[in-house]
Amino acid sequence: LLALSSGYTVLQIKEEAKTSLVYVIPLNSDLDKTPLDVNNFQNHDVQLVKCHTCQKEVPLISFQNHKSNCKTTEFEENKEESVADTIQKLQILFPQHDKEYLNTVFSGSIHINEAVEKILKEMNNLEHGNKNLLEETDIPGGSGNNDLVESDSSNSDHDSLPDSGVGKKIKDQKLKWESFKRRRNLKKGHVLVKINRDTILLSTMTLFKRGDIKNISIPPEVKFQNEDGIDATGPRKEYFFHTIKSFLSGEKNIVLFEGREDRKVPVHDTDLLASDFFYYAGKFVAMAFFHGEIGIWSISPCIQEYILSGSKTAAIALVEAKDVADLETQSILESIKKACTEEDFADLNGEDGILSLLNAAGFVNKMLGIKTKDQAYQEILFYEVITKRREELDDFRRGMNEDFQLVNFVYKNRSLQSKLFPKLKDFCFSKEQIINCLSTPPNLTEKQITAFNYLKKFLEEDLNNDDLVKKFLLFVTGYIILPAKINVKFFTEGRKKYYPDPDTCFNSLTLPLDYEDLKDFKKRMDTVLDVQASGYGRW
Repeated sequence: LLALSSGYTVLQIKEEAKTSLVYVIPLNSDLDKTPLDVNNFQNHDVQLVKCHTCQKEVPLISFQNHKSNCKTTEFEENKEESVADTIQKLQILFPQHDKEYLNTVFSGSIHINEAVEKILKEMNNLEHGNKNLLEETDIPGGSGNNDLVESDSSNSDHDSLPDSGVGKKIKDQKLKWESFKRRRNLKKGHVLVKINRDTILLSTMTLFKRGDIKNISIPPEVKFQNEDGIDATGPRKEYFFHTIKSFLSGEKNIVLFEGREDRKVPVHDTDLLASDFFYYAGKFVAMAFFHGEIGIWSISPCIQEYILSGSKTAAIALVEAKDVADLETQSILESIKKACTEEDFADLNGEDGILSLLNAAGFVNKMLGIKTKDQAYQEILFYEVITKRREELDDFRRGMNEDFQLVNFVYKNRSLQSKLFPKLKDFCFSKEQIINCLSTPPNLTEKQITAFNYLKKFLEEDLNNDDLVKKFLLFVTGYIILPAKINVKFFTEGRKKYYPDPDTCFNSLTLPLDYEDLKDFKKRMDTVLDVQASGYGRW
């Protein structure tokens, strides 16, 4: 094999050896260590490689030095390229940004260098001084800091938050989330969504499959059939909440998630997979979180991890026995865990159901015994919770991430994980917390003070459990998260309005003034809560 003066190359060896097996042994003692003068080489004497930065051919042995000194930018001024090519390059440089945002930044009228500088400048302004802010800050949902869960026009001003400590972190978190939404919410207007409350899950899937909802960055304008509500975010919040609730609790014969509270896992169902139900459910959750800061609650931590990271290994590390939804499998796992004698293992090895489950989990050509039971237990556990449901998880994850990379954003900013995947305890509020949120106009009249005191008395004496608290919140806000403020208003004197009237778009409750006494107030409030806690009929 004839060696070039610059040494052998992989291409040269492949051409000479063809399909033969070649062993290459470096004989360092025989190498000439005299520094080479690259400038004296002729092109036929040295292996050349093309620099992708300046497009020049450079000797391989000097390429590292050339690369560090190469000043020509990848995007040459005289290089003509289409907008599509430019956007493709921007997508490679900035994979965290979606195509629509990059199109808007470039807009076909500026050079790509300017687009890159513009994006980097915005990212720098956003990240300056807070590189790891979201990873270090965790603001639990339902503890009074609901800025990301429930926006209110009265506290949307970031300047109202302090500029140090937790207040600054909340402010920066809000700014980062709002910047994320602003860059992706490029479309103006709304998409009209007409929905049947009685079949809310099926109606939603039909809208997606039919193409009525295509771009989820466009906010929906929700109209419930046979109801009066006009959507200024109130019906939208209620639509998001009840649809996600139907994902978790099921609707007729459609069930998407199963398992214990705060340990929900997707149902393994080939029919639902074939119908893309998990994919569309993921898109809906992304839409609800993007436009209403409403996430999907009660999801198992291991499922959350798989959705965010896409890593089976990372998810498996969080799997626990209580993640197993199937009662029969729970019983099998318990039997394996308790087995300790030869007689116990002989009984287990003789049961067809256990052997079938072991085979499905990949525990094959082995018998259960004292040395293998731990491995068998783990294999069944991982299979039942993750492996068996991986297609459903991948579809759900794809739907959540497809339009504007919501999953990627939350994965990088883990403090938002508790917002996207809240726990049931995050929806638990006391009547005292609700009373503290009540806000009234100044200078109340005597009748207004009396009506307001009746309301507080009702909350103190009649909201005796979590279900009633959630019912009241749904009635006033359209969602079960406590807002920063509930505005209490009053009808003008003499106006014939018998029942309290909520406005979920603005988290407000308007009270009549003609109550006979507290008993009369409670009677009217109980009636309207029973009838109108869900829905937009008017009295």
